[in-house]
Amino acid sequence: MPKILRILNRFNLGGPMHNTAYLTKYLPEEYNTILIGGEKDSNETDSEFLLKQMNIPYVVLPTMKRSIGFVSEIKAWRTIVQIIRREKPGRHPLERKRRDLHRRGDGRVHDRRNRQRAF
Repeated sequence: MPKILRILNRFNLGGPMHNTAYLTKYLPEEYNTILIGGEKDSNETDSEFLLKQMNIPYVVLPTMKRSIGFVSEIKAWRTIVQIIRREKPGRHPLERKRRDLHRRGDGRVHDRRNRQRAF
């Protein structure tokens, strides 16, 4: 089962939250989605009720906030890296192919017009 990791900066009510919630809910069942986000600010509306209504599991990182702080940014980054290592979300097939070509060292020059985009 392929895993998809979605990271939002905050779980505040707005367009990105609605988009992510609906994409996660209506994705085919063969995909396992992991949703990570930071805490909302005190002056923002909470959107966790939307995730609970749709039965979408999520993880809140208290160190990931709108305000910038060196220590909290490093802690959030470390937590995200731990989650990525634990869950091992999949890569796009084109990205994997490009990586394998690079590792083989076949020396081919890729023409920009024929190159496919990796997501």
